[in-house]
Amino acid sequence: MDGFNVIQAFSKIGITTDLRLLLLENEDLRALVNTNIFPIIAPEDTTGSCIFYFRDGGKNDYSMNDIIINQNVIVTFAAMSEDYDISVSIGELIDIIIEGTHINRDGYKYKCKLIKSAEDLIDKKYFQLLQFEIR
Repeated sequence: MDGFNVIQAFSKIGITTDLRLLLLENEDLRALVNTNIFPIIAPEDTTGSCIFYFRDGGKNDYSMNDIIINQNVIVTFAAMSEDYDISVSIGELIDIIIEGTHINRDGYKYKCKLIKSAEDLIDKKYFQLLQFEIR
């Protein structure tokens, strides 16, 4: 990085891949959505309940010597189902799985904290929206 040093870091771009893998490893979640966990938006032909996710912001914090001392990424997950109770169950599992400290594929630790949650009804589908800050 031209003129900048990084202490220990995870990939701000690739973090969503690590988070998706965490979700796919959970048997309870797979029982509800199978492998229907998609970046950005679910494909049109998706049937049943699913999850989609996207990066919703991010930044680096720098020291006085232009060393990256902290990375922050916001990732939003949307649990979608035609059944309200199932959407809630999926949302609860996302929260349980993602919240906390994890180690990525490169061996770096990162922490995920739920910073916002909401729900919605769009086109007769229930959505549980969970937004996490990753550091």
